[in-house]
Amino acid sequence: MDLSSSAIPKKSRRAGLLEIDGIQAFFASTCLLSPTTTASPSSASPLPQAKSIVYQGFNYDSGASFSSNFSAARRLAGTYGAFASARLYTMIAPDTLNTPTPAIQAALDTNTTLLLGLWASAGGDIFGNELAALRSAIETYKQPFVDLVVGVSVGSEDLYRVSERGKKDMKPGADADTVVGYISRTRDMLTEAGGGLAKGVRVGHADTWGVWRDAPNVEKVIEAVDWVGMNTFPYWQAGDENAPANGRSLFNEAYSATKKAAGKKEVWVTETGFPVTGNRSGQAIPGSEGAE
Repeated sequence: MDLSSSAIPKKSRRAGLLEIDGIQAFFASTCLLSPTTTASPSSASPLPQAKSIVYQGFNYDSGASFSSNFSAARRLAGTYGAFASARLYTMIAPDTLNTPTPAIQAALDTNTTLLLGLWASAGGDIFGNELAALRSAIETYKQPFVDLVVGVSVGSEDLYRVSERGKKDMKPGADADTVVGYISRTRDMLTEAGGGLAKGVRVGHADTWGVWRDAPNVEKVIEAVDWVGMNTFPYWQAGDENAPANGRSLFNEAYSATKKAAGKKEVWVTETGFPVTGNRSGQAIPGSEGAE
């Protein structure tokens, strides 16, 4: 069995969208979330904003040029430095067993806040390497690193990939019981590492809104997490009227369904966006006009 980071996919299933690599991802996969309230993708969205601490940023794959991309994100025209956060899918540096990702040093150098990710669809041994990398990061970089951590996502769309629809992608996933077990292991490690420096870090799981609505045993995951991460792309909803003009309403429907399933748990928008290049999906045609 390959236990190195090479077993962790470097691209998500959204290869049809603009690739997730720094600024190239601007309209492909953004991450908007808040540890104190739910987050909104635009001021026009009817999501609550009381006591808002909203983190806005991009999702990065493991091979991104983190330092230059983090800096470039802050310089996006018209954003006034608002894109100062990053979401990661793995804690492991490329081509290593369990060395912490270079994204951590880049975040420290650029004061970029982080939603950390632990890849949870490659088996228990790989997940152990993820935890080892996170433990090493906590014990190496200590409080300055922990201060930048918004939360930890145990997995990403693992439940989707074991669903009937997700199985068509032919990529490994993880069921609810497995994810819950990984969440427990993560909490134990956070309590112990560095004398408990990160014991207050909030743990969640990110998945598609449809999974939160109707996946088998999903209530077990909801019970285990501090927050629920929602991935939603109206672009992919080819079976609906998904023209760009309907994007906001489809987003709000997804959010409402996720919020209903989550109950009292906070809902964080962990992935959303619209592609500027790629193939047509239903009524959605990639382009900057639709993204805007």
